Amino acid sequence: MYIPKKPSELILIRHGESEGNVRLDALHEDARYQLFREVYKNYPLGEEFPLAIQHLARELINAYKIGKKPDHALELTQKGMEQSRQTGIGLKELVEPPHVIYVSPYARTLQTLKYIKKGWPELRSAKVKITDALREQQFGIVEQYLYHNLYFAFHPIHRAEFLADEYASYYYEFEGGESIARTRERVRVWFERAKEVYAEKRVFAILHNGTKLAVISELENLDFRQYMDTLRKGRFHNCGTTIYRTTSAWAIDDKMKCDREKEYNLRLWDIA
Repeated sequence: MYIPKKPSELILIRHGESEGNVRLDALHEDARYQLFREVYKNYPLGEEFPLAIQHLARELINAYKIGKKPDHALELTQKGMEQSRQTGIGLKELVEPPHVIYVSPYARTLQTLKYIKKGWPELRSAKVKITDALREQQFGIVEQYLYHNLYFAFHPIHRAEFLADEYASYYYEFEGGESIARTRERVRVWFERAKEVYAEKRVFAILHNGTKLAVISELENLDFRQYMDTLRKGRFHNCGTTIYRTTSAWAIDDKMKCDREKEYNLRLWDIA
């Protein structure tokens, strides 16, 4: 009989604050975006937006797009660097060094690892595996428009498809991008392999909000509705740390478990 294997500990860490995080926060606080959003959220699905709203959307795109830098190249802010360093210090007090550190190839996740090591220098000798499987969900053409709401201002038919029902966005793929469902599948394949290769070992993964939730959805057996409901509750902290543990890598009925009150979205940094 096949008995599933699993790591002894799995520590999932979202990247520190990035240029993209700061940009989107500023966008949401902008009075022009708040005006746009008020019109957008109440506008009939499938209908063309007025030219004035499209002009406002274009103004916001031009104001907040960071040059021509693609998503994978967006870097940590100074605050994100310090968040990462303090997270390394905090992790050192909580867990033993990992047997392997998996990391997304994006600039912000690689920099997060770099600064975690500054806080926990012993990690410099740890095995590191950079894997595309943990990269951010690909949004394709939307990256040119900064945010999906701004994209839909010019493509109302796509908005109608995206919002066809409460969970339609789970399966929706923007041109050149991938759906949440496809993102979860590549993460699932990575996780199944990592569980076998590092059974009874300590595993770190430095990744993104969506791919972190994808790993958790495998651990918690979330269906697509539960995944979306969890996603809508809010993002993990920058450098938010989640710890799953198991008492036996071979017990068939022993799930990896997380103390949700203490170790589900740990903030190990303290910065104003």
